[in-house]
Amino acid sequence: MKPYELFRRQMEAFRPETFGDPLALTVDWKDPLINSTRGAFHKLVDVPPDRMEMRPGPLRWYVLGLSVTMFVVFLFDLGRNLLAGHPVRLEEYAVVPFALFIVLVGRFAWIGLGASYHFDRKAGIFSRPGSSRRHWNDPARPMLKGRLDQVHAVLLVPNLHRGKGGKLLSWSLELLLHDGQRVPLANHCWVRENREGERLAAFLAVPLWNPALDLPPELLV
Repeated sequence: MKPYELFRRQMEAFRPETFGDPLALTVDWKDPLINSTRGAFHKLVDVPPDRMEMRPGPLRWYVLGLSVTMFVVFLFDLGRNLLAGHPVRLEEYAVVPFALFIVLVGRFAWIGLGASYHFDRKAGIFSRPGSSRRHWNDPARPMLKGRLDQVHAVLLVPNLHRGKGGKLLSWSLELLLHDGQRVPLANHCWVRENREGERLAAFLAVPLWNPALDLPPELLV
């Protein structure tokens, strides 16, 4: 039997009743809320004494650096021809809107792959920072905000994605609130390796619900 078929059979045989909580039955364990990022784009970081944050990995720096580099190269080449008095063909001016598009891609990547959730035990809240603000120096307004006492459990939902050499397992790290709402935090293959579910559950003093599966080593990073 192929490893991913074995995983699917185990997920079909998994029974959430083993967690001993009726709220576990409301979770669709085969449906993570966000798709796999195929890499550790966000990592759980301790911020002593009473905070934890989901911080971005280096990917957004790579995308932003590539965007800025391409923007500078395109405009430098166009400006060099103009200053040298060389005739510039009409199609060369198409570089300008393309360069602006590259900058927009970098900006969206910077925002989209930016800081995720903050957990503040002293203030008793979790929040996701947004990008909207009235003035440049103002702190970003939260896109989402909730109370830590509404968190019922931390979830680790395993799911398959394609990686180098075949299929790999990633884990969707989520919060489950008392009303049954699920809040997605991150989904990548290093969640389990970094023990992020255990660390967050211990920080929030709530149980961790993670299906106990006999995972084939071929599916693990």
